[in-house]
Amino acid sequence: RPNALGIHDLIGNVWEWTLDCWNPDYAGAPATGAPRGDGDCTRRANRGSSWANTPDELHSSNRYSNRAAQRYVRLGFRLARDP
Repeated sequence: RPNALGIHDLIGNVWEWTLDCWNPDYAGAPATGAPRGDGDCTRRANRGSSWANTPDELHSSNRYSNRAAQRYVRLGFRLARDP
């Protein structure tokens, strides 16, 4: 079933590639939700989980990092637009 916004299947498809430079925690992150441009910008933050994770690992709060130039079958991105 869709969530309250009418969106289906948010968890467990692919890890979501973000624009944020990698930082080990949220200390110093913009309060506005803007992409984080400080930290290790050779790596990018990935969020969520993928089809290869076990059910107990499917959480939108998961964070991981990959090299910015790395491509991986379990890593993708989500398109979004303002309504």
